[in-house]
Amino acid sequence: GAAPQARRVQAGVFEVRFPGNASQVAAASSAGAETTIAFVGGGVFRVGLWVPGRQDAVDTPFSVVAV
Repeated sequence: GAAPQARRVQAGVFEVRFPGNASQVAAASSAGAETTIAFVGGGVFRVGLWVPGRQDAVDTPFSVVAV
C-alpha cells in the first residue's frame, strides 16, 4: 500500500490511515503518553494520547503498526 497518513483531530487525538491495507488490527505506543487505539474503518485508526496518571490530552510523538 501507499505511505501511512496522519491527521490531528483535536488535542491528543489523531487519525492514522493505511491506504491499501485492509487490516482491522493495530497497535500504538508512545514514550511520552498512555495510548488507546480504535479501528474506525477503511484502513483508518483513531489514536488517543494522554498524560500518564491523568486524563489530560497531550500531543506527543507516537508509533502505529497495522498487523
